[in-house]
Amino acid sequence: MCYSIDLREKVIEFIESKGSVTEAAVLFKISERTIYYWLKKKKTTGSVKDKIPNRPWRKLNPKVLSEFVEKHSDWTLKEYAQHFNSIPSTICEAFKRLRITRKKRLYVTKNETKKSVQYFWQK
Repeated sequence: MCYSIDLREKVIEFIESKGSVTEAAVLFKISERTIYYWLKKKKTTGSVKDKIPNRPWRKLNPKVLSEFVEKHSDWTLKEYAQHFNSIPSTICEAFKRLRITRKKRLYVTKNETKKSVQYFWQK
């Protein structure tokens, strides 16, 4: 469970001003171990904020990928992977990060389906 920065700072203020760790744990309903962790973090780094993971784009440039998808929207993941010298799962994860969704509707027109039905009944 991730606690907000405001709550963390309130707990630290409470401990520094008048209370103990045990009192703060009971009052704020947080484990003592978590509070000790926050105190240690504040002492070493000066802040109780969590480090946000910075995951850079390693192989794919997001701008190039999104522009390429706009031009070639009918390609499959395998075709994108071959073009970018990657694997389909990498392309899929990149699409998730860019919030590019899969095609929801098949590109079959009504005329083609009618032709196939008519062809079936002609036999």
